Amino acid sequence: MKVFFYVQHLLGIGHLKRIEVDVQLPPASAADLTFRTLLDENRQPVDDDWKRHRAAALLDAWRASRAQVLLIELFPFGRRQMRFELLPLLEDARRLAPRPLVVCSVRDLIQSRPEREAETVSLVERFFDRILVHGDPHLAGFERTFAAAPRFGSKLQYTGYVVAASAAAREHGAEVVVSAGGGAVGRRLLECAMLAREQTLLRGATWRVLAGINCAEADYRALERLVRPGIVHRLAVVIEQRPECEVGRARRRQLHVDVDAPHRNAAARQRDLEARLAQRRRQHGGALQVADAE
Repeated sequence: MKVFFYVQHLLGIGHLKRIEVDVQLPPASAADLTFRTLLDENRQPVDDDWKRHRAAALLDAWRASRAQVLLIELFPFGRRQMRFELLPLLEDARRLAPRPLVVCSVRDLIQSRPEREAETVSLVERFFDRILVHGDPHLAGFERTFAAAPRFGSKLQYTGYVVAASAAAREHGAEVVVSAGGGAVGRRLLECAMLAREQTLLRGATWRVLAGINCAEADYRALERLVRPGIVHRLAVVIEQRPECEVGRARRRQLHVDVDAPHRNAAARQRDLEARLAQRRRQHGGALQVADAE
């Protein structure tokens, strides 16, 4: 079975990390955290000609693939900026005979927009056969940030959390990894973690703070200033693929904090995790505190 997987990252790099790219459309990115303005490869706002060219290129790639499954990441729960190319793609798939299976792949907690839910449900009912949610309903149900989720019935299925196999434990000491993904956003999280280090149960471990390849120079320098005398040998600030800084591969063994963007769903995820951690403390008598990253 052949799958045509549509992925468009506008700010982070996690989307591309999950797949192997076969067809590269003209690059697009978001101008800022509002995601309202699309920029082209020259960081200029896109125009109607650019949109027509890209939509046509996407349709050509789809038709050439002759895939039995069309898998689209996030839309219609997000990526509304890409409607100009996704709606023609979905209409084309809907007209085919035999009709391909059309699937949406979406994270468990999305940016809640109640005013858009009716339109989203309409698009799902018109075009999609399955909604695959990246998560576990025992931790965070999709309805937490999309109240109309029960209307999807059996179309909605949870995939669980898909991760690579854990590496075998090594003999040396524990390490803490704090990651901001690609690094376009996330400075506040990294600052919070670095400032909170001495108050945690893992303050004696080496902390590797991964600012990401897209971290702005000013943000990187601000993080450098938080490396205090006396703990430099235990606190490594690592930016991948930057010539002026040592490059390191962190071993994710004790704690991994990963943020792609400062969406409001981060607060919802934190509340869920805090509740589960509180339950575990009651069951096991452990002493673990969760700091508010806001």
